[in-house]
Amino acid sequence: TSDKDIPSPTSVVPSTAALSQASEKKTTAEGKVTATVCRFLIKDIHTSEGGHILSNLHIDLIQSQHGLYDLVSTVYDVLNEKGWSTVAIYSHLWHFNLAGFEYQNGWRLCHGKTSKEQANPKTLDEAEPRILSSLAIPLEDGQEGRVYGYVNNEVQFNVIVECAAFEEIDHTKTTQAEAEKVRVVYPRVTELPIQISGDLLHQDWITAAEVDQCEELRSDFEVYMNGENSWKRVDYNLYEPCKTISPQWHRRKENEIIGLLINAGYKFKKSWKSMLKYAFIDRSESATQHQWYKLRNKEFFKIENFGENLSNEGKIQTAKFLAKKRMHDFLKSGTPERDPHPLTKRKREEEEDF
Repeated sequence: TSDKDIPSPTSVVPSTAALSQASEKKTTAEGKVTATVCRFLIKDIHTSEGGHILSNLHIDLIQSQHGLYDLVSTVYDVLNEKGWSTVAIYSHLWHFNLAGFEYQNGWRLCHGKTSKEQANPKTLDEAEPRILSSLAIPLEDGQEGRVYGYVNNEVQFNVIVECAAFEEIDHTKTTQAEAEKVRVVYPRVTELPIQISGDLLHQDWITAAEVDQCEELRSDFEVYMNGENSWKRVDYNLYEPCKTISPQWHRRKENEIIGLLINAGYKFKKSWKSMLKYAFIDRSESATQHQWYKLRNKEFFKIENFGENLSNEGKIQTAKFLAKKRMHDFLKSGTPERDPHPLTKRKREEEEDF
């Protein structure tokens, strides 16, 4: 699938701190003056208004000129332009966890400011600048991160540093006018539509290798759930082995997938064979069937709004998207292990605290 270019958002304004560092360019051994462009992959985009967005984004930024705020702001602007969200970046608090380091939007540190001053997008980054070339943890290929709302998670997405040095811009003989043209090009955005069919029986969301991995992991989970791999307390400091209790059904991670399938008019058997057995690797068919009919009947209120603005094909596309994400989480975690003994766990935590 070829990339579909999106015009660069015009409302993205680098912060004063970013502009002051725009002149930080590298001089190579050959005497060339260059600036490094890095590429980010934005995926798993979710908004409270548009739901799960079936598109990823490539965003290219100049390391010495742009900061994390510019990256997040660009995503918000694309969401606004496409009609996927009306939420502005300065409407709510947001956090950015990248490579294990937590960044927060700058105006949380602006004590004593009026609400009008706090809501000015040009000053959001002033209190805590995060220029890409000088982050707490330097950019490296493959670093992963997540952006999420601090209050109500209206906009969430995952970030991957696809290439920390995607390309170099030669500024050796660049005039001021030419440099301005280069600055206007970035942030450079490319949309990457997620191609998934709206037919449940068309298993274009899972590969043959993943099917085999899921079947093997499902067998591992059956052994785990049938064995005594947890602990129950029988006295003050006395525990004995017991079977693991299945977790409660998760509204977003599980019930939404079931709800989308029900609301698209599908039956349980077909849904289980085509999707649910791969998305709910830790659940048995009987337990999933019980949850399915409970949601379809007396607890329908829990799922009635899932996919309400989507066609039946759109519901299936979204269900496939969520099922693939959940399946990958299971495959990444691997075979479940026996829970550590509570006393051993407590002792280890006490030692860590000490």
